[in-house]
Amino acid sequence: SNQQHHQQTSTGTGVSHAEELMSILRRAHPTLWSSLEAILEELIVRFRPSLEEELLATVKALLKRANSQLDLGDSADTVTGFTNALARISAKFFRPPASSFEGHDDRAKKTVDFNSRYKALFEQDFIIGNSLSDSKSNETKTGLTLASIVARLRKWRRLLQARVSATPLSLPLQQASASMSSISNEIPDLWDGACDPRASPKSALRRGQRTDVSNITQSSSA
Repeated sequence: SNQQHHQQTSTGTGVSHAEELMSILRRAHPTLWSSLEAILEELIVRFRPSLEEELLATVKALLKRANSQLDLGDSADTVTGFTNALARISAKFFRPPASSFEGHDDRAKKTVDFNSRYKALFEQDFIIGNSLSDSKSNETKTGLTLASIVARLRKWRRLLQARVSATPLSLPLQQASASMSSISNEIPDLWDGACDPRASPKSALRRGQRTDVSNITQSSSA
């Protein structure tokens, strides 16, 4: 109990320190902070996994669970559980673009294309209708069995895997994110050894001070 309290206190302290640091950075360097926020938003929007990748991961997880249930029998409750899970997956992945995407036309277009490409086929394969509201046997209501669900999940795994595999492994940054490609590639003006974890700002400062003193001495001698 004391250990849990200590961990919670440490976590809270760490979060408060991070928030304080962010607040100081925002006040002291507003331009830098604005640029960092823009870069972070761009990373979230442009470089997140594709909808196909996300659906593929979900299908693989559900298929693994379904395979583990095959030897336990094809009961109505088991089939109902999987058809309800598939209905929830459909509702999650094939909903219209959220209003938060209005400022990101590219993501909204991808969502619309994803829905038009897969929604009807997915719902047709898994006969999704009132699965969430009807708790009766879906084996009787839809004709699905656990074996047929597994077979169709495997089909979707192949379909999505082929689509994901066709995605280029690399793209020009200009094509992936025009705003990030516009960022200068110049090296920041940092102290000597700033990127070396063995170096420290204090030691670099001392080296810089010694260099300045040496330059002043040489100038005086001249």
